Amino acid sequence: MGGLKHAAGRQSTGPVRLIFGSAQKVEVIAEDKHRFYMSVSEAAQACKAFSNAALWADEFKDFLVDLHKWCSDRPERVESCFVTWGEGGLTVYVITKSEDYDFGLDDELHELDLHMAAVYPDCPAEILQIPSGSHDELNSFFSPERSVQAYGDKGTTPEES
Repeated sequence: MGGLKHAAGRQSTGPVRLIFGSAQKVEVIAEDKHRFYMSVSEAAQACKAFSNAALWADEFKDFLVDLHKWCSDRPERVESCFVTWGEGGLTVYVITKSEDYDFGLDDELHELDLHMAAVYPDCPAEILQIPSGSHDELNSFFSPERSVQAYGDKGTTPEES
């Protein structure tokens, strides 16, 4: 990995310091040779956002694995589970095998909700129960095609790694 080139052409092998709030400009050269000019502060914020995004992605994967396990522990009651996202965070739709609302599952869903909030603070989620129904009925709540399926017979379950 090359060091930072100074205007005079010499290279520095030490770390580059990006200080939040600095108005100094930097040139960032991507692997594809595209060049970006931004303030040091903007570059520092971009680094932080990228780091946060990577951490969130790992937490979200674990969130899906945990959700899949919870559902698979209740195969007689849970048909499938989908996760959507919006402005307020994630929405988890637990589709039951019953065509009627399963009032007996409410306490377990509440416990799941508390567990997920405690373990995955960066993945705020609302967990809802939907009785089994047709594709059109599901579409009245959310779009399965634009969701992540965490559990169900579609064959798209998160992998543990």
